[in-house]
Amino acid sequence: MDKKKAGGKAEVPIDLTKTQNNLNDKSMFIKSAIFGEYFFDSNFTGNVFIDKMNRGGYQKWEFVNAGSPGVYYIRNAQTQFVLSSNAKGDIFTDLLQNVSTQQWIIIPYLENAIIKNFSNEFVLELSSRLLLYTTNIDEKKEYKTFLWKISASRGEPRK
Repeated sequence: MDKKKAGGKAEVPIDLTKTQNNLNDKSMFIKSAIFGEYFFDSNFTGNVFIDKMNRGGYQKWEFVNAGSPGVYYIRNAQTQFVLSSNAKGDIFTDLLQNVSTQQWIIIPYLENAIIKNFSNEFVLELSSRLLLYTTNIDEKKEYKTFLWKISASRGEPRK
């Protein structure tokens, strides 16, 4: 895996199995670092979108080791579908197919994380219209809409 620059530092993926914040086998929330009240959400038709906190199973995600250190399948706790992407930048969930377009790298960035697709190296981003997509990273943006906070579902306050 190539290491590129992120935030002026060498980009090193997080191996969540070796940190105290081990994400394996835990339900987690993924929240926008910029639009903090908005969380990843999903449904049984495979759509992935952003919504305000409702503490439902569709907003809980599990990070499953994809076989390489620091590479994960991000699985929806309710549907068991995994986060997927394609060359157009679309985000959706689908049955696990063990393909690189379903594998993600979690990269620390300040106190947040960048979620990068292993296949095309695009990052998850949230538009100002609250639409999710993947794109090339642009660290010069004034608003870092590619930054995410990942927290344990049991630790997130009720809203």
